[in-house]
Amino acid sequence: MAEHITYVHMKGREPDKEGMKPLDMSLMRRYIAICKRKQPVLDERLRDRLVDMYVDLRKEARTNKDSTFVSARSLMAVIRLSTALARLRLADEVDTVDIDEAIRLLEVCPVVFLAKPLPFW
Repeated sequence: MAEHITYVHMKGREPDKEGMKPLDMSLMRRYIAICKRKQPVLDERLRDRLVDMYVDLRKEARTNKDSTFVSARSLMAVIRLSTALARLRLADEVDTVDIDEAIRLLEVCPVVFLAKPLPFW
């Protein structure tokens, strides 16, 4: 799926259908059902890392006029995305890679009300 999306984005057209096999919908439904049942947890080490990063960002936002406001919602967004990414991996625990990817996604995501991306970390 990622290859298809990036291809269309780069080329501006659908890829040639020759040799492509569509995803089996029943397989996708089963996979999504399994993902929904997963409830990955955030361990203490990662929780402490997130808290430290959040506190540092809040301090920076107070001292730097160019800094964007960082709220508790920003932290919740990272936690929710990290948990969703862990579910996709069918993991029982959120990992550093999940947090890093969640932060990356939030940094590159266009923000509707702001002219610049939020500095999530």
